[in-house]
Amino acid sequence: MLIPDEDMNKVETQKVNIDELQRKIEEQARKKEEKMLAMKQAKEQKELEGCTFAPQRLTKKKKEPEEIRDLDKFLED
Repeated sequence: MLIPDEDMNKVETQKVNIDELQRKIEEQARKKEEKMLAMKQAKEQKELEGCTFAPQRLTKKKKEPEEIRDLDKFLED
């Protein structure tokens, strides 16, 4: 349970439905988590708004084998 022992004593003396109280606490924790996630996503989206960089992938072209030059071809040049 999320309720500390000292608070449980107070709850029991006031005749509060513990299950209902626990459900409310869990619901509040869930809502808080959802809100934090939404805020994080909004912040990330806002940071990316000004980003215009879109990388383009270069495809490698198959190179034709280079001509192997021997001594005679070198001397002809």
